[in-house]
Amino acid sequence: MHEYIEIDEMTESLLLREIIHNAFTLGGQPAIAVHQWGRDCDQFESDSVFTLKVGKHHRILGNQELEWPSDLLQQFLKREAAMQENREGPCTMVIITQEHYEEFEPTFRDRRAEQYNY
Repeated sequence: MHEYIEIDEMTESLLLREIIHNAFTLGGQPAIAVHQWGRDCDQFESDSVFTLKVGKHHRILGNQELEWPSDLLQQFLKREAAMQENREGPCTMVIITQEHYEEFEPTFRDRRAEQYNY
């Protein structure tokens, strides 16, 4: 049984549009790429990317074609909720294109070390 995270109708519509627009095939299943950025309480800043993929139980056949965007939306919302729950400072998570995912290079920056020259 799935646990669903509820959001307002407009946000859901915008996120579903983003998912459909940026989806690509990964291992034969629909997937999206997500960029995550955050800064902790010690001013250490980093970003990363990851993919969310529809499970094998969501084969794109018949009337199930419309289920995959909702599945990816729920996965995205759960990851975002976990990020927000565990954050130590500002953070964000956005859906990106496959091209941006493939070209991505992570960054790390210790702003406090830079400030104190260590």
